[in-house]
Amino acid sequence: MKILGIVGSPRKEGNSFYLTREALKGAQEFEPSLETEIIQLSDVQLKSCRACESCANKPFKCVLEDDFDFVLDKMRRADALLMASPRYGPFGAMPSKMQALLERLVNVNYLPAKQKPDFDFPLKNKPCGLLAVSVEGRQNNLPVLHRLEQYILAFHMRAIHSSEWPWVGVTGKGNKKGDVLKDKQAMRSARKLGSLLVVSLRE
Repeated sequence: MKILGIVGSPRKEGNSFYLTREALKGAQEFEPSLETEIIQLSDVQLKSCRACESCANKPFKCVLEDDFDFVLDKMRRADALLMASPRYGPFGAMPSKMQALLERLVNVNYLPAKQKPDFDFPLKNKPCGLLAVSVEGRQNNLPVLHRLEQYILAFHMRAIHSSEWPWVGVTGKGNKKGDVLKDKQAMRSARKLGSLLVVSLRE
């Protein structure tokens, strides 16, 4: 089994990374043979969707020359996923690369399915856990968690909810790199979410 973490922060090894790493530690504590990997979007090139609709005729492929196909292939090969993002600004915005990835995943899913109703998106039924971080933490991260959940449900993935508030995922507090490590509740919740992902794979 393999769980892949997607970290949307433009800041390499920032708080979203630490929270994702903690969730993967929790998963490995529950299943020592588990394979894990983290892709930080800060390390890859992702362009914004240009709405050319070419992916309608070539399912799962995007004509833009960047790392999208690489990331999608990693997501397809994983048995379960974690998606983590910082919250920017008062309206729950996500970093531009995370937004670009999600928008392009929508199109390579929606456009082929529009032509062929029996089309199955390759991420269908994959369990996915969600994590969000911001300076304020707690309820201030709910817009990001809810937005991520809307996207993964559009991909027909299975949202794996936390066993405690805020249920939809894990919310952490941090500004400077490593601050989230001081948020003991968030770290505990991340480890628990990782173990729940493993449980979902055994079902």
